[in-house]
Amino acid sequence: GWAAARVVSVPPSRARRCRLELASPYGPCIARSEPSSTCPAGDVRGLPFEDGIDMTREQALSQLQGSSFGLLIDGRQVRTSHALEVIDPASASLLAHCPVAGPAELDAAVAAARRAQPAWAAQTWETRERALGRFADLLEANVDWLSALLTLEQGKPLRSARWEITGSADFIRTIAQLRPDEPQPPARPASRITLRYRPLGVVAAITPWNAPVMLGSAKVANALLAGNALVWKPSEYTPLTTLEIGRLAADAFPP
Repeated sequence: GWAAARVVSVPPSRARRCRLELASPYGPCIARSEPSSTCPAGDVRGLPFEDGIDMTREQALSQLQGSSFGLLIDGRQVRTSHALEVIDPASASLLAHCPVAGPAELDAAVAAARRAQPAWAAQTWETRERALGRFADLLEANVDWLSALLTLEQGKPLRSARWEITGSADFIRTIAQLRPDEPQPPARPASRITLRYRPLGVVAAITPWNAPVMLGSAKVANALLAGNALVWKPSEYTPLTTLEIGRLAADAFPP
């Protein structure tokens, strides 16, 4: 689920009751239960809203209901005839439907990336660095919504989700400051060393569910900084945040 848990108990020989404290991202609660297989699980009490959280669960769900998610292909939002259900791990309820890319959409995405890659590779290193900086700025500017969306679909505490978004922005900026290594002087004066860095072309980035933004950001930043184009495939368990980031990225990078 999307709650960090701490078990408070005493040795079994003295135990009559154990207490599970749940630090829910949208407000902590305490669940108490008897350590008996014949006793039901006790009560769950909702406690006051946690200080420092900028978006409540209800607000996040309301914004989610007003959102429409599409695949970003060639700078356009694409809807497909097939969709998968994205489930809230905290309640096992349906959050949203996500479009599924079939062979035609995959071919279109790769073809668009191939068309865009030569012009992107022709940009200077500094130009690509500035574009990644704009991308990082967009993540930070939308941290409330992105972290809430990540919590809803992935299950981690909201504070951890917020750290993942802001940490990803910092990670992108750090990667963007990297520069290619310069060749070492030749050992013999009459020799010459030539070192050329050439992009690979189109890179496929496949990210898991556990840290989709952080792990995806590292792949995106490294590939794009080096002059490659990229097709990003998220986990089917956490596609929404990645699709939303793709929508934002359209304002940072050329189609």
